[in-house]
Amino acid sequence: MARQQVGLFDNIEGSLQDILDEYFPDVEEGVVGRIGIRTLTWIAEGKVQIGIQVQRERSEGKLVDVLLEVLKEGTFFGEIIAFNPDSRPSAYVHASQVCTLRYLRAPRQDRDETTPADVLRHLIDTEPQVAINMIAEMGGRLRRATRMIPVHPQGRVAGYLLQTADRKLSLSLDESKVDVLQEATGVAKSAISKKLNDMENARTINRNKDGTITIVDPSLLWEHFVL
Repeated sequence: MARQQVGLFDNIEGSLQDILDEYFPDVEEGVVGRIGIRTLTWIAEGKVQIGIQVQRERSEGKLVDVLLEVLKEGTFFGEIIAFNPDSRPSAYVHASQVCTLRYLRAPRQDRDETTPADVLRHLIDTEPQVAINMIAEMGGRLRRATRMIPVHPQGRVAGYLLQTADRKLSLSLDESKVDVLQEATGVAKSAISKKLNDMENARTINRNKDGTITIVDPSLLWEHFVL
């Protein structure tokens, strides 16, 4: 199953709307396509994809897009840029569907004197839970990126099934859905469908009439776990 993401304002004590109005006054609706990362950004509606470009073996020097994960409503990105505006983004953000974003900004009258880092520090002083949420989510992202970046899409799908096989051999209907597999692995839906077909043709898995997946032999999944 896909891991539950940590929202920026989970378990806060103050009023969410008051916090948003004070620290995230800039709202942009109808955002779609590639998003420039300029400061800490809260996803008010919709979801975005986080990806990087890497050079893989046998890619003939071309950069390959690797989808790391999909961030949902209530989560955030751009925290590194907010703390260090001179740093370069470590990933790119793409909205495949229309979404609404809110950006960390100093109050308009103080923008010339106050940096986003100052605003973020003040927010953390006011709501310490925000820092805890950021650390928890950033740690999870680092672990997932370290695990997923070197692995070919086929290996990531196999890895998801291997994790499930530790608990049971038959996935539930929700666990078998392509949307859920995409969220858990960061692999494009078309690639997931192809890899599942390959595994079924290799008699590694069965897909039942209701769409659920049954793992025939977990040991065979290692044959699909490639870089």
